[in-house]
Amino acid sequence: SSGVAARARVLRARCLLLVDDPRAAEHLDELLRRYPELPDEMALRLKLARSLERRGRLDEALAGYREIDLRHPG
Repeated sequence: SSGVAARARVLRARCLLLVDDPRAAEHLDELLRRYPELPDEMALRLKLARSLERRGRLDEALAGYREIDLRHPG
């Protein structure tokens, strides 16, 4: 079912983010295009920003944090 497929894609994104895989951003972008109302969206974006920060991609991490703040103020 599509629910199972969506959950599998979310789990893959979480795994890629956990190991700071450079493919994580691309996978997450694709995931959010496919499932724009994904309940895990903010948490995944935060994990991506943290992953980018750990990898030294500070400008991209900061942009990610700003996007989270704009989409989910407070």
